[in-house]
This record gives sequence, C-alpha cells and structure tokens, in this order.
Amino acid sequence: MASIRFYEPAETTWTEPVDAYPPAVLPLIPPVELTGSRVKIHHRGGDDEPQLLEVQVDPDVELASHAHLATEIVLVLEGELIVGARRLGAGASMLVPGGTLYAVKAGPEGVRFANFRGVGDYTYLDPASFLAWRDEQRAATAGDT
Repeated sequence: MASIRFYEPAETTWTEPVDAYPPAVLPLIPPVELTGSRVKIHHRGGDDEPQLLEVQVDPDVELASHAHLATEIVLVLEGELIVGARRLGAGASMLVPGGTLYAVKAGPEGVRFANFRGVGDYTYLDPASFLAWRDEQRAATAGDT
C-alpha cells in the first residue's frame, strides 16, 4: 500500500546541481549553470511518480537553450524569470511540453521557482543532443508509416 510522503524545508538544504543531476548529463550543462544555481529535491519522482524540484538561480544567470523529455510546469516563487521577451514574476507559471527547446534567464534580483514534472526526469538535452533526439524521433515516426 502506498503512503503519503512529506517534504519539510527545514530538513533539506540547497544542493549544487552537480550533486543533484546524473553524472551523464553534467557535461552538457554550461558551467555558469552549475555554479550559479542550486536545487532542493522535494520529491525525486520515478517512472510512475511525479517529481518536484525547487530551483534558485543567481541574478542575471541564463539557463542556456536545452530540453527535457518530460513535460514540465515552472512556477515562479520569488524574483523574475525571463523567457524571450516575457518576464514572469512571482505567481506566474509556464508549461513546457517535453521535447521543447527553450532558454530562461534569472532577473536582476535572481529567481526561485518550483519545477514540476509528471514523472521523474533528469534528462538534459543541449541543442546538439536535442537535434539528434529530434532526428531519431522523426526517423522512428517515418518508419511507422
């Protein structure tokens, strides 16, 4: 039988991305992201369990163009998240479909946001990896017809 799991902020500290993400994806992440952000893992997630991360990004740090395989919802908790020409303040959110290339930047005061995914997903596709993945998807789809 399943049980309720709780997250208590006082029992969790901020983790460096190098300690939170799988080693295989770390070489794809630009160094400024690894040193200019921190993560709290509220719920790690799994194949059949949702994931919730809290992310804090230093002022003006850009999270470079990348994609994840799972759809995610980003909810700004504090500060400002810049997505292209849009500026999202506290309480604003965005839904990013899985397999969508995007970049964000922290505002001048930094940003803290919640990142929710319906399954545990620690994938990170940089632009080159994304293009290779997309080509594989297209080839697989073409083979189905």
